[in-house]
Parts: sequence; structure tokens; C-alpha cells
Amino acid sequence: MRKRRFFEGEPGCGDRTGAENGASLHSGNRARKLIRAACVAAVLCALIFGCGGDTHDGNLEFLNGGFVTGRHVSVFPNRQWHRHGQLGGSFRKSATLLVWVETAAPNDLIFSFTPDGASNRHHFAAFWDDVPLWAETNSGGGAPLKADVPASMLTRGLHRLRLERRQQDDAKDDRARAENQFSRVRVFERIDDRMRELEIRVNPFIASYLDFGVTGKTRVRADGWLFDGPQQMVETISLEEEAEVSFVLENNSRGQAVFRVYPGTNERLEFTVSARGRQPVSFKMPPGTHQTTFEVRGFEDGAFLWGAPYLEAEQPEQSGPPVIFLTLDTTRWDSVAPFSAEPRLTPNLAVFAEQAAVYPNAWATAPWTLPSHASMFTGLYPSHHEAGVTRDALPLDQLTLAEILRNRGYRTGGFIGGHMSSSVFGIAQGFSVYHDPKGWEATAESVTDAALEFIDDGASSPLFLFINYFDPHEPYAAPETYRKLTREGEAAAKVLDLPTWGPLARGEAGSWNAFLKADTPPIEAGIDFLTRAYLAEVAYMDAEIGRLFDGLRRHGIYDDALIVVVADHGEFLGEGGLWSHSYRLDPELTHVPLLIKWPGQKDGTVVADLVSHVDLFETVAAAVGAEAPPSDGRRLTFDSTAALAGRDFVLMEEHACRIHQLLGPNKIADHLFGFQWLDRREVLMQNRLDCQTREVEGWQSEPCGVSWKDRADLLSEEMRAIAKMAAEYTPGDLDEDEAEKLRALGYLD
Repeated sequence: MRKRRFFEGEPGCGDRTGAENGASLHSGNRARKLIRAACVAAVLCALIFGCGGDTHDGNLEFLNGGFVTGRHVSVFPNRQWHRHGQLGGSFRKSATLLVWVETAAPNDLIFSFTPDGASNRHHFAAFWDDVPLWAETNSGGGAPLKADVPASMLTRGLHRLRLERRQQDDAKDDRARAENQFSRVRVFERIDDRMRELEIRVNPFIASYLDFGVTGKTRVRADGWLFDGPQQMVETISLEEEAEVSFVLENNSRGQAVFRVYPGTNERLEFTVSARGRQPVSFKMPPGTHQTTFEVRGFEDGAFLWGAPYLEAEQPEQSGPPVIFLTLDTTRWDSVAPFSAEPRLTPNLAVFAEQAAVYPNAWATAPWTLPSHASMFTGLYPSHHEAGVTRDALPLDQLTLAEILRNRGYRTGGFIGGHMSSSVFGIAQGFSVYHDPKGWEATAESVTDAALEFIDDGASSPLFLFINYFDPHEPYAAPETYRKLTREGEAAAKVLDLPTWGPLARGEAGSWNAFLKADTPPIEAGIDFLTRAYLAEVAYMDAEIGRLFDGLRRHGIYDDALIVVVADHGEFLGEGGLWSHSYRLDPELTHVPLLIKWPGQKDGTVVADLVSHVDLFETVAAAVGAEAPPSDGRRLTFDSTAALAGRDFVLMEEHACRIHQLLGPNKIADHLFGFQWLDRREVLMQNRLDCQTREVEGWQSEPCGVSWKDRADLLSEEMRAIAKMAAEYTPGDLDEDEAEKLRALGYLD
């Protein structure tokens, strides 16, 4: 599995070699960013002795993903902890203390957890950065649980101390699902023979930033450089021509804060931001090399973000074409033009297909949102990036497409319609600005509005826009105009008096989940109603895509842009008595529409080769002239034939996990792996293999001719290991707000 390695070494004052080896930010490596941000010693050196930091030419990438604090060691509980009073806390399955180490190799740290009540009989395991700290599970038995972390494991940067409940080791009477209560949670530093207690600071703003790389008080998140309390730092910026610098400043404190910039031009720029406030600012910087000071004054316990940093030259050299990346959530292959039987419902995509490369044999890597999006942005199959498989979010050490483009000077913005693509799941890595939905869904109209505003603010810059349209996801509730277009009302009238169908047709709250739990048998009138309701949502989404394309044309972006339009997965509409998505790897869920308009392309073409979500990572990187690291995908080109020659099959996966439980009658196994050829498909599960071939009338079952073991041997080592893992069926450490959103989406019981 591809991982980005952590860099060791401690850059000192004047030690450019050490700084470059240990602290360079231009690679996009998250670990490097964190180490660079931790280098307060070098910053103090610059301030006191006049020793400048690294010289940064022509962009502000060095300001992304950084954290500056004057504290020796900082400890923050992550969002899974529920604090009780000043000293205690609780969690469900597991929870993490985020530990930021500012100084390399401090003294040993000792973590102490005192179980309270019934929790003193529960068994726990402790991990430091996924390394077990105990040889076996530990029950407090009334005494504190102690986890010792030696100085050798305390390298500079971010670490995680995870405490995890192991119910299988509890006595039978203690295994019931319950919160794990702790009357005291403490951290000590061993100094010689003495113990000094460190403060555990409850600051969700900072904790969220360290966990996911973007932060904010509203649904509009931003990356950048976060100051833990009032701070000052100096950086050397070298410009060949005059440029405009812009930030979105954010003050997460109980009083107003003053942000100051000394650009090295004998002037001071000052911006006052109100308590809990947010303010966009910009200023000019002349050509030359400048010792630039960034400073914040405010409350000691505040957090202050220099968010969404961007440096734009007066006449920027485009490093590549604008990139517009649209994902159509829950959109079936046969629901949009040019694949649909009713192209009139998606006229904008029909016109777009006439100017684009059309891929009729494109396949998703998973039948639900999180792993599919993670595959598109990393070029890795789900078992290799782990999001939605063994992890709740895309790990920060995975290099994303947005990071690659931002490192090349692109303004990166994400505009999200569905909660499963929101920043808490790690998809926001590399985006300077990221708009989460309010609640679990945002309408296509609001998503398009936000994206167009972003374009208006920076149309002259190289742009990377990621836009997730969510509307075809259930429950289906399109605006009335589009319901009339599909004659949904006529179909709804035929099922109004039927059990479970009637509440659904009337749009009653909770009716969709009740419909799925009722295992409602398909009837012709019901299938017709749901199909029309679904297609109304698709038609509404298409109209908003048309409005987005019009905005791109107004700004002169459309013709020169690389535009990718792809679904993350499909949807069952009664086939085989099935509804919704997930659980399986059937073609209704994994065969997805894919259209790519290459820069300057005017005429459409059809590429009939076998393609996958994992191909999009390297494809987009290559189109902007960036070198992508090795991945599971292939590089698509205008006709793609040469790049895809010799490919036998692509892979698909589905796994039960904490946030995606696979409950109910639709489940067929905890782990599924799909092999997809052009005209053949096989689905592998434990000790079983199902096979189909493509016929004129559709996919038909047939004898496999090979054993499940033969196919298992084709899987990677990581995939084979995951196939043997026991699935986790409890929502575990999810907070109630998070769990409620997942229930609304149908992912939790």
C-alpha cells in the first residue's frame, strides 16, 4: 500500500539542508506539513536572530496544513469523547486523544484513565499511532488504566492515543452495548523522578483541524495555518512580479482578535475580526524577496486561522487547464444522457456528451459514497485507501488529487451536496475552501450558487472545483417543476392507499426508512412511482449542471477546462425486489456514467474500453502536468485505447463497517470483492463465487468455471487480510448528531 513517509531530522537556524529535508511543504506530504508547522524553534530563531525561514517562491502552499503553538505538548480529545465536568469523559466503542508534540523527544508521557461505575469491569486496548501499548487487553478493576509512551515515540508533530473497548474480552454480563465512563482522564510528563500533569484542552475547533485538515465555525471550512493562541511567525517570500495575497481570517475566541501582516515593505496591515468571526482579506505584495511576518493578538485560549491562503500574480502563468470535477451522487448509468432511454430529462448532459469523451464501460469501486470518492481522489481501491473499510475517514497520510493541484498553484474549492462527502470523512484534504452541507443534504441549487460565487471570486486563477450533486439520493423530493416533467404525481396517485407505499407517496417524514425496513415487495405501480420520483431528481440536478456550465462559459472557462462528470454509484429501483444502494455489487449499483471533456474538445467520441474510478486520479494529474505517485489506476487520454490496452479487469468492493453496517435482508456477506471484465463479472465472498455474463437482454448468471480460491489469489495482500476481518456492527464512538445523519441516509439502523 502506498504511504507517504514521515521525515525525521530537526532543522536549525541557518541549516537550510535540514530545513529542506525535514520541513519542506511543497511536496503536499501531510507529515512534512505537520513537522514544518511544529518548527517553532526555527521561527523563534528567525524572530530573535534575524534568521529567515525557507524561501517560498510564487505561492502560499507553505501556509497550508500547518499548526503553530508555543506549548511543549498539547493534548485535545477528539469528537468521540464526551466530556463530563472538568476531569472525566465517556465514549462508546473507541476514542482518541490528539497529541501535538512541539519539541522533538520530550520526556516520557503517561496517560491515565480511571474507569467509573460498571466501566471498571470493561476491557480496553490502547494504541499509540496504531501501535499497541499493552500486550493484552486491560480492565481497570477500579484502578486507573495506565499507558506509558516512551520519549523515543514522541517525534515532532501529531500523534494519536486511542483507547478502544474490547467487548469480546468482557464477562458475558458486561458485554451489553454501553458507554465507557471515566471519572478522570489525565496526562503526565515524567521529568527525572517527578511527574508533571499536562492540561487536556477541550477545543473542538483545533481538534477538528488536526483530525481532518480543514476547520471552521460554519459549514464553510478552510485549510491554512492555525495559531494556537496569539502567535507570530516569519517567512521569506520571493516574487518575480507584483502579486495579490488573499486569506479568509477566522477568529475562534471569545473576544475580538487583531491579525497583522508585515509584508516586508515597511508597512503594517491590520485586520480586526470579531469574536467567532470570519473575514476575507487581500493585499498587494511588490516583487522581490520579503521577510514577511504573520501575527495575531487576542485571547490566550483562542485559535486563529489564516485560512484559504492564495497568492495570485497579476498575470498568472497557467500551470494547466481549469479542472471541474462533478460527482453525481446515486446516479444510475441508464438515468442520464447519452445512456438514458429518456434523454429529454437530462438535456444539458446530452449536449455535454456531444462535446466529450463518453465511457460506456465505467465502473465504481464501491456501491456507496465515501469509498468511491476516496478512490477517485487517491487512485486507490477501497482496501488500499481504507476509507469506509477499516477507517471512518480517508487517512491524512494519503495524497489526494486536490493536494497535487493546490501544490501547482490551483485555487481548490469543494462544494458538497451530501454528508458522506463532507469534511469529517477526510475528503476535504487539499481544498483551501470546502462547503459542507447543512445537515445531511444540500440542494443542487445551493451547491451551484456556492460554486458560482467561488468562480466569481477567482475566475482569473487556475481553478480546481469539486462539486458533489446529491439530489438523486433517497428520499426523492424534487421541486414540483421536475415532478411534473416525469409525471410523478400521476404515478403517486395509484399507490396512495397502499400500505408503506402511501406514506412514501405523500412524502411523510421517516417514510423512506420505514419502507426499507418493511421489506416491501415490488409492485408495478410502486416501481413506476419511485422511478419517476427518482428521475425527477436527476432532471433537477441536470438543470443545475446546465446553470453551472453557463457560469463557466460567462467567465471564459468552459472551453479550456478539463471537465469530469461521473457518478459515485447507482441505485436499485425494484430490480430483484431491491431498493436503495449498498450491500451488493450488482450492475445497477456499480455501472456508472462517465463523461470527460478534454480542454478544447468540441466533438464527442466514444471510448469503449474498461475504466474505473481509480483511473481519474492519474488522469487529472497528468492533464495539469503533474507527476502522480503510483496508484491502482491507468491514465486516460483523449482516446485512451493505448493506456488501457491489456487491462483484464477492474475491481469493486463492499464492506460492513461501523458507519456502514449492512443491516437487514439485503446483506449477502460482510465483505464482497467484484471482478469486472467487459462482458463478464464475478463477485467473491467467503467460500463462494457468483458469476455472470453480459447478454443482449442483460447480465445473466452462469457457472463460474473457477473456484473462489482462484479468484482470492488475485487480490492484494491488504484485500485478503480485510476479507478475514470480523465486521463491526455498532456505531461505536460516533456522536449522536453524526449517527442521526447516517440514519437519515440509511447507513445506520
